[in-house]
Amino acid sequence: MPLANNHPYPMSTRRRLDLMQQLFKVMSEIGNNLERTMIPSDGVITPLQCKALSYLLANHNATVGMLGKYMHLSSSAVAQLGDRLVAAKLVKRAPHPDDRRAVILDLTAKGRKTFLEFESQRKKGMTKIFEYLPEDDLEKIVGFFTKILKNTEHEKNS
Repeated sequence: MPLANNHPYPMSTRRRLDLMQQLFKVMSEIGNNLERTMIPSDGVITPLQCKALSYLLANHNATVGMLGKYMHLSSSAVAQLGDRLVAAKLVKRAPHPDDRRAVILDLTAKGRKTFLEFESQRKKGMTKIFEYLPEDDLEKIVGFFTKILKNTEHEKNS
């Protein structure tokens, strides 16, 4: 039975607040550990660059503006990211055929190969990290985080 503000549980309890703080701490530590485990430490590619390459692999001929919107980056930040990716020969720039102000970004063969190698390493790392969890536990975790995600999206949009 929902309480005031449509929340099913009283949010003022000290235990609940302590648990939420523990959850955020654990989530942060898990994120850091996953990043260290799954992002190559050879300095070839950064987590931000991985995210950009992933987007560009799925969205051929994306504009700089589209990439910036997806990554929640300012125009100058996405321009700097693009500069680094172009300098590393992972991405190529081209003028947009219909809009002289827009620039298209696309993966080079090296960019595609680099990202696919990263993705293979990431999957191996994830498998190793989660191999001890039974499938039903993993399904529960995904369910819990999906509920949290839906709530954060709802709060963001209200």
